[in-house]
Amino acid sequence: MVGTQPDGTMERLRGLFDALESHGDALAVIDETGRPWSHAEFAALADAECAALPRQRCLVALRAANGLGALAAYVGALRGGHAVLLLGEAEENSPLLARFRPDFLHAGEGWRALAGGVPAGGLHPDLSVLLATSGSTGEPKLVRLSVENVRSNALAIAEYLELAPGERAITTLPFHYSYGMSVINSHLATGHALILNEDSVAEPAFWACFEAHGATSFAGVPHSFALLERSGFLSRPAPPSLRYFTQAGGRLPEERVLRFADFAEGEGRRFYVMYGQTEAAPRIAYVPPALLRQHPGAIGLPVPGGRITLLDERGRRIEAPGVEGELVYSGPNVMMGYATQREDLARGAELTELRTGDLAVLGTEGLFTITGRKSRFIKPFGLRIGLDDVEALLRAAGIEAAATGNDDGLQIAVVAPARTEAVLEAVLGRYPVSPASVRVLQLSELPRLASGKIDYAGLRGSFAATDTGLPAGHLSLQDAFAELLGQPGLKAEDSFSSAGGDSLNFINASLLVEERLGFVPEGWERMSLGELSAIPPRMPEARPAGQSRLFFLDQARTGLMLLGIPYHAALAYMDYPWIVKAGPVSTPLTLFAEVLNTFRMPGFFVLAGFFAMMFIDRERPGPWWRNRAIQLGIPLAATMLLLNPLIMLAHALNMGADDQVMANWLAQLARPGEHWIVHVWFLVFLIAYYGAFAWACSLWRRRSIMRDAASAADIILSSGASFTLTTMAAGLVTVLGVAVLKALGLTFILWDSLYLSEMVSLFPAFAMGCLLAARRDLIGRFASADLWTVAVALASTAVLVAIRYREETLFRALSFFLSPMAGLFWARIVLYVALRWFDRSTRWGRRLVDASMTIYLVHLVFVVFLGAGFARLDLPVLLEFAIIVPATLALSLGFHAVVSRNPVTMLLFTGVARGRRGPAAPVRDGAGSLPVLKA
Repeated sequence: MVGTQPDGTMERLRGLFDALESHGDALAVIDETGRPWSHAEFAALADAECAALPRQRCLVALRAANGLGALAAYVGALRGGHAVLLLGEAEENSPLLARFRPDFLHAGEGWRALAGGVPAGGLHPDLSVLLATSGSTGEPKLVRLSVENVRSNALAIAEYLELAPGERAITTLPFHYSYGMSVINSHLATGHALILNEDSVAEPAFWACFEAHGATSFAGVPHSFALLERSGFLSRPAPPSLRYFTQAGGRLPEERVLRFADFAEGEGRRFYVMYGQTEAAPRIAYVPPALLRQHPGAIGLPVPGGRITLLDERGRRIEAPGVEGELVYSGPNVMMGYATQREDLARGAELTELRTGDLAVLGTEGLFTITGRKSRFIKPFGLRIGLDDVEALLRAAGIEAAATGNDDGLQIAVVAPARTEAVLEAVLGRYPVSPASVRVLQLSELPRLASGKIDYAGLRGSFAATDTGLPAGHLSLQDAFAELLGQPGLKAEDSFSSAGGDSLNFINASLLVEERLGFVPEGWERMSLGELSAIPPRMPEARPAGQSRLFFLDQARTGLMLLGIPYHAALAYMDYPWIVKAGPVSTPLTLFAEVLNTFRMPGFFVLAGFFAMMFIDRERPGPWWRNRAIQLGIPLAATMLLLNPLIMLAHALNMGADDQVMANWLAQLARPGEHWIVHVWFLVFLIAYYGAFAWACSLWRRRSIMRDAASAADIILSSGASFTLTTMAAGLVTVLGVAVLKALGLTFILWDSLYLSEMVSLFPAFAMGCLLAARRDLIGRFASADLWTVAVALASTAVLVAIRYREETLFRALSFFLSPMAGLFWARIVLYVALRWFDRSTRWGRRLVDASMTIYLVHLVFVVFLGAGFARLDLPVLLEFAIIVPATLALSLGFHAVVSRNPVTMLLFTGVARGRRGPAAPVRDGAGSLPVLKA
């Protein structure tokens, strides 16, 4: 409904908000404190806010903040018949204030007279709202909008958005920006409601406000939707109250349009892509949601009451589809005209159509698509900048320059001796853009055509041929990623995850991003390299409390892998049939090993599941699994063929007489069994888990899996009781799975080398990691060491240690029931410790992360040979253990240093290889520099 009367007829308002009180007790505004205001109450408030203004019509300026006071001042001034100039800033030295001399100013503290309190007059009776835009000379210029302009466009928007009873729009944009103003106009003028908010869409407070007050719509510019996607919005269920979301303010990449269209369709919501200009108050066209997936690049149909035509270079109308022409719009929302001085405000309407300056074609189903721009202006971050204006600005500063660019930023070529600093000072002083969005290129002379005109096409080529603006000697971000991942052929559309990045190079990649951008964007690993490169760098910021860069996940994974050294060293002193016996049985080391066994591998598989879910986001399941299988299969095979025979030799040396060593060794080599995968069984498990995960993703849409996983994570981590019940359910499923395997005779397979019951037992940990990746914002909730978590972890571990070697059916069932519980509760504690003390990058931390896979694969060779050696000595057990552990770590690090210098050996023991372009540039931090391995 669009503002209907009780008799069902369409309400036609004389002024935009003249009949606000006619909607009575219907909700109009929820202010920034959470207080609701009905339409009748808000109308009275708006009138009271403007009671101090004179009855005589005047020009008022308003700082358009998304707060109750500013909104009431805007509505009240229009109800009082005044012309309102909307400002983003309210400084008294603003060029707009100086040029247009408003009579009164509202800057948050009520109205203040600027010109003696006496209205200067000279305002056309139809004039209603004034919005700033750039002029052809770079001087301040206003768009003059009439009462009919803003009213007709508000009603047209409400009509095609199908606004229904109960609509509540949350403010996401400042309303001095025409898009933000249109949200306010279309809702209040038709009897619907606004939720006032000034938080960024990237902040948790925004979504808390959204859900608490039942917002039904979301309006965003392209940057807003990029933030949403990076925050994981598409992988979570839509807020229950959300009905639709709209996008305008610049072109959204087609692939992102499709992702949000898919999300909307799957969630039963509507997604509108829209097009407009401030000069049209502001909406010109929209794409109906039903057509969006078929036409993701279109701007759509004209809004109700409007008309779009295309004109060729001679001004003739183009009727044929597919023929490019200038897009011309006509309708009741076309502005009255521009104003460059106060006297222009007395003029009436001067236009009947709007030449947008955009080139477009007419496509199927009557939809228009923008193909380019006729005039020279760009629109970075929704801000329109005339390129001729930039050149005039620099010319006035004595700088010879030529300007080009696109919606990602401004490109300026200057002729020596012009300084980059002077160019930036002039441009940034005029336009509110990020310094990182302005590139300056020093040339000996500007490129020119034969006619003497500047060759802008050649200039754009010069910018394209240069690097990304990084200092000399630095690689572009895309090339640096290619170096890091050992893939010289990376493309701009590739991402870290789709290019094969994994937890082995996650930290170095994170540091690389932070080095180039000054921060690590949320969800960077799923963003394309083109998107990452387009993000404006900024100065490094301190992390807000509680916010993690996820370094701790890699640190935790590395720590759990390195714990294999003391674990396997302790096994050499247990009353347990193992590879070597280094000395007498040690009760402390036995207890130590059994406790480690409770959480080490479950914690590792939680992290494996997390990275699996995180890295499959942009890659098809089949190729993703094949890549992972190869990456894990190569070190698995290398370890079995090259390292495990040495482990068997240590066993032969330790367990038999000297004259039987060779015979025992050859017997082991000839016999299949678990000794071939003694410590690399987890790689087989991972390949199997990844295969099951890829199979699930091929059967169901990944977005649906992410959404369902996010919902499950939210429920599981909602309370300690919920998490405990989940682990108990996982234990019951494990017991059932093990029982089925036993009934089928599949407890062990492949010459008893693979223990499938353990594969079933560890799967809940892998699944929990997948759920956490779907709700990364909950990882801090998972990484908890509260009293209940510690108590359950210790109690379940104590029981497991006590019954581990009991073979009765009841005790075996209890062991499999408690294993997921102990593992998951210990995983919470491990990640809590890692998050609290190890969520940072250090030089040695990066060395260990880089080397962790090699260390794990080779360490057992050193452990068993050292153990076999100490079996011939009579030293105290704990002293031997204290020697074996650091010696093994040092020898394993040395082995990694050797193999990492050669692409073939690097491939064998990590599953990946260095690239062909030589050593990567160092990643620097306060601790020094470390060559980034192309892992």
